[in-house]
Amino acid sequence: MEHLAGQYFLNSDLRVEEIREQIKMLCSAGYESIFLHARAGLKTPYFSKQWFEALEAAIDELIKNNAKFAIWDEDNFPSGDAGNRICNSYPELAACQLNFRIIEAEKGKPLLEYFSVNGAFTGCYAVYADDSAADISEHCGTLRSQWNPAQLRVSAYSPYGQLPMPHRRRSMNTPRFGLVWTPDRDCRVICVETLRSSAGNHSSDLLAPETTQILLDLIHAGYERRFGEKMKFCSASFLDEPAPTGNYPWTRRFPEEFFSDHGYQILPLLPHLAVDISPDSRRIRNDYRKTLHRLLCQNYLTPIRQWLNERGIASAGHLTRSEYLSWSAFLWPNELRCFRHFDIPCGDPLGAGVGRPGSIAHHIGLKTISSAARLFGKKAAGADAFAVGGDGISLRDLKFMLNYHLTMGITWYNIHGLYYTLDGERRDEAPPSLFYQHSQWPHMKTFLDYLKKRCEELTGEHVCSLAMLFPSTALQSRLPDAPVPDIALHQTAEELLSRQRDFELIDEETLSEQSPAAFAALRPFFLLAHADVIEEKTARWLEEYAACGGKLFVAGVVPELLPSRPGEAAGKWLFAEKCCVPDYISQIPAPEIKGNQPENILIRKIRKENRERLFLFNRSQETFRGTCDGIPLEIAPGEAGFADELQVRETAALLPLPEMDLTFAPNSAPLRFWKTSQELEIDLMEKHLCKPEALLFQGAVRTAFDLEEIPGDLAFVTEETTLERGSFELNGFPLETYSKADFRDCRELTCNISAFVKKGRNILVFNGTMFENPPYLRGRFQVRFPEDFVAGKAFPCLTAAAPVFHLTAPRDFSTLGYGTFSGTAVYDGCFSVASNGKYRFDMHIEHDSLRVIVDGKTVETLIAPPYRLTCDLASGLHTLRLELCCAPGNRDVMASLPAGLQ
Repeated sequence: MEHLAGQYFLNSDLRVEEIREQIKMLCSAGYESIFLHARAGLKTPYFSKQWFEALEAAIDELIKNNAKFAIWDEDNFPSGDAGNRICNSYPELAACQLNFRIIEAEKGKPLLEYFSVNGAFTGCYAVYADDSAADISEHCGTLRSQWNPAQLRVSAYSPYGQLPMPHRRRSMNTPRFGLVWTPDRDCRVICVETLRSSAGNHSSDLLAPETTQILLDLIHAGYERRFGEKMKFCSASFLDEPAPTGNYPWTRRFPEEFFSDHGYQILPLLPHLAVDISPDSRRIRNDYRKTLHRLLCQNYLTPIRQWLNERGIASAGHLTRSEYLSWSAFLWPNELRCFRHFDIPCGDPLGAGVGRPGSIAHHIGLKTISSAARLFGKKAAGADAFAVGGDGISLRDLKFMLNYHLTMGITWYNIHGLYYTLDGERRDEAPPSLFYQHSQWPHMKTFLDYLKKRCEELTGEHVCSLAMLFPSTALQSRLPDAPVPDIALHQTAEELLSRQRDFELIDEETLSEQSPAAFAALRPFFLLAHADVIEEKTARWLEEYAACGGKLFVAGVVPELLPSRPGEAAGKWLFAEKCCVPDYISQIPAPEIKGNQPENILIRKIRKENRERLFLFNRSQETFRGTCDGIPLEIAPGEAGFADELQVRETAALLPLPEMDLTFAPNSAPLRFWKTSQELEIDLMEKHLCKPEALLFQGAVRTAFDLEEIPGDLAFVTEETTLERGSFELNGFPLETYSKADFRDCRELTCNISAFVKKGRNILVFNGTMFENPPYLRGRFQVRFPEDFVAGKAFPCLTAAAPVFHLTAPRDFSTLGYGTFSGTAVYDGCFSVASNGKYRFDMHIEHDSLRVIVDGKTVETLIAPPYRLTCDLASGLHTLRLELCCAPGNRDVMASLPAGLQ
């Protein structure tokens, strides 16, 4: 089973040789499959001849390196419209939604109400206080709402009229549907119209089977036509956040489909979707969402999976924000069960806080995925992982997030994102890039090897005693403005996990398919939390489950029973009232965790090859020291492992770090503060705070830097896109001779400026259209920043640096004038031991990664706590080399992260 794929962001003009070189790098890092992902900034037209030529080069290089390619089924995202091809060519297949306009009407008071300009009239209803409703559509028709300003015309309509004949004309605006009606009693008027989406996000009708057939022919079959036999090397196709549109998705045949499902007409009852009118309203909304669920799965997800599976290709992807329960239920009702129609269901947790205490919404989001994978027998539970964490993300952070995902049951990763280039605006598109631009890329393989190893170890039977209801009915039957259950559900998940009560989610429909007796044997405890309503069949199933020995707990409100027939009021569920237990968690068995901050230890138990193993993750910022079922454990901050790996063992003799020589790769200093001739200030690292007119400036902008001592070689580095927008001059000398830079990105260009600089103040001027990102000075120098630098009123000050720093004790790089350095630095030293034995080094670093080389041989690469190395040494003298990689934050955003041995 493959566990590792990557999203290769093809986001510029695609150059074959660059692609081949980058694919080689990805394969050498251990990627098993690469999604060829059209991304924002793409300059090579999507699905053009040049696009396919670039992809063919990537595919050939992947095959040559024993890796596979994968299809990203959209131009950027969200999936479903083939790069606007469907909506542009088939406007009748644009996504539709119902729009409700609600008016409080008074008896005898005339109403004049206009619908939307481009809305299709669907119906108009009056709802009265006695819960009755009347169709008043006959009072609606086409109206124009206002006159346009008068105009004086001087001739006839033809420009060839020979005699000017001045005359006044005026017209009215675009016609639209309107209501003119006088109610005979007080009521609430509900106007319903259908709106079509324009080209763009979520813009095609995923409820219509025609949409998917066209999509498959345009995209998937397009790959097949182009690549033929090479398709046998295609591993998967990814759906990225497809969705219908609006809170009330619709399609032309929805009324017939609804009647087929439920045996009654939906059109006369549309007002129930928007307001609570009678006891039937929640049942009608639930039925509406059930039909929506069926159409999405039947007409969109299933045909795509079938097409792929017939060719040996896996269907992977994620839908909406799985952790945003109350919203995703409107677009993908019963999202958990939607994942039946994937081979690899995925989530998409975003941000640098994933897994941190306080960021608890992801518990249910990821549990939805891993639960669906087990319930429906999928290859794996996946994640569109590590996205949008910001420029300061380090390998330590990635390993923390990975360990959390693993604990939630995720064993397949599609890494976001591997950027072709960060040139120009692309740098801010969705950082960070976890590819070669990341300054810790030399150690990335260690992280990816760890990922694959843990995924393989954790691919097994999930062992837990507790099931928790995914509240599909409560979510599907609520109104958009009703109180949301999300916070309470997320808090319940946190209370369970922080007390080591692992759980699996299951929805009502899937629950009804289980044998209550068999399920009670597998999951002897069941939690129904914060669902204000459930279906009656679910209640009866849970009662039978309890009769078979299962223990039912109800948290929050006792749910009412959704009426199954028209006119019935919601029923009370008396059985559930006996299941409200204040401290139900204590009744669920779990490993006994004792020590400091036990609430930050999350667990997952796996049975594999008839062996049960407990995996533990410490999400705190402190080392956990304590016990698990009486066995002493020590777990470093963010670290995870099986209990037998984390046991406290005899400690080897500690060796102090010796005095060491420190050698840096070239230093870099970003030139972030610029001024226009009108003295507008621009901070290229904080563009969102700048005045808009500054960023739109055309002309000359200037910055400066000071040299206390001129370095031997000093380079100026900028982006290709910047030089397309203008040119630089330094101290009056034009900078003209550029070559490819070995720095940060494939589109960086460098110019040697040693001949143009001087001691003291140096002035750099750019003439052109304002550029996006700060250029850099590069060389062997130390840099300091005056106190008012951050205010933009001072400039970096450089002096030549020694080729080697001799350190008698560890120091932060900023104290050496390398505070904006991100890259590789090398420590070299010697030490001796008196006798043969096992010895330990403790490496005191915070955000960086280390490759440890003893006597010329690589011993280990350390990317996260514990930064500790134990090795066997013979008596005598030894050499120690530490190749340290700093995280990119100091270079890219001047994050002031501690760097180096501390």
